[in-house]
Amino acid sequence: MQRNRTWQLLLLLIIASATAWGQPAYQQRLDSLQKELIPDLRIAVFQVSVLTKPDGSLLLRGETDTPEVLALFVEEMQRAGIAVADSVVRLPDPALAAPWGLVCLSVINMRAEPRYSAEMVSQALMGTPVQILKKRGGWLLIQTPDRYLGWVDNDGVFLLKAGQLAQWQKADRRMVTETLTLVRQSPSRQAAVISDLVLGNLVVAVARKGRWTEIELPDQRKGYVETRTISRFSTFSNQQPDAGKIVETAASMTGFPYLWGGTSVKGVDCSGMVKIAFFMNGLIIPRDASQQAQVAPLPDTTGWRSFQPGDLLFFGPSPDRIIHVGLYAGNGRYVHASGKVKWNSTDPSAPDYLHEQNKNLVKVSRYLANLPSAGVVPVKNHPWYFDLSQNQ
Repeated sequence: MQRNRTWQLLLLLIIASATAWGQPAYQQRLDSLQKELIPDLRIAVFQVSVLTKPDGSLLLRGETDTPEVLALFVEEMQRAGIAVADSVVRLPDPALAAPWGLVCLSVINMRAEPRYSAEMVSQALMGTPVQILKKRGGWLLIQTPDRYLGWVDNDGVFLLKAGQLAQWQKADRRMVTETLTLVRQSPSRQAAVISDLVLGNLVVAVARKGRWTEIELPDQRKGYVETRTISRFSTFSNQQPDAGKIVETAASMTGFPYLWGGTSVKGVDCSGMVKIAFFMNGLIIPRDASQQAQVAPLPDTTGWRSFQPGDLLFFGPSPDRIIHVGLYAGNGRYVHASGKVKWNSTDPSAPDYLHEQNKNLVKVSRYLANLPSAGVVPVKNHPWYFDLSQNQ
């Protein structure tokens, strides 16, 4: 109520000084609402401009996938007697024939802009269900299950028709549990290769043939993989998260190369390595280190002897400026991706203690002791992977 009264007064001030302030005052109010309600534009689209028409009314232009902000702004303006015309495009773009898709290559790169030279901000793995927000040329703006946004080449996403996502959710799915394996045209290691698969890829089982399983990829290509390289997705998604197994998954990437924006075993950044470790143990966590640090923080970071395996260690100039993350393994050891996936110590007496890094250890989060927690979603509870209405 206090906020509403405050802004009612500010709106009167805006109206009274509209000639002096003009359009920027309205834009500032809309931007303020956006920052308050959707402060992280890595997981939401909000590109809206406020134009002042000759008659003093307002025109909204742009696009968003979060129309609640617009509704609040329009309501405030109307209470102040200001007419608003809303021509903002709601995403997913209504012009899209299919707003859902499945990643159909082992790994696809997500970029900040729809061009190959743009910054790679993340990756998505085969079998990941994605929401398609809009299309530009040969590029798609997608949102992954962790809500992260990025542009991808449309060759990497198989577009789903009505009902196909529900069919896929009910299919006999398999999770790839090997670092790397190959899909072949027939059940033989000498057969031609159809595709590569990496840790965390999701495919559909068709039939088992001895040591081999016939599978279907998201784009409906079929081939064979060795059965030992995959496991039932239902078993995977129902596992109880375990700190030891999470650390074990991260440790299996030791020596793998660092790649900015990487979230696959082909190359990882610091938060991407952590994300894989948790995902392979049934949990979807935020994408970036600064986002991960907002979940289940501990009140004290000074006593490393109290850290527990599975804790996330965050480094940066301050708790509000996180630039690196590592996964605590126990006994003062942590694994992290910096140049490559490697190990270091939180113990100042250890030979691999990094003084310059550890002096910037500013935050620690403990996910496993705080489940369920906002920002951490068990795969089995995510409506993109499973039809949760069946459980109601």
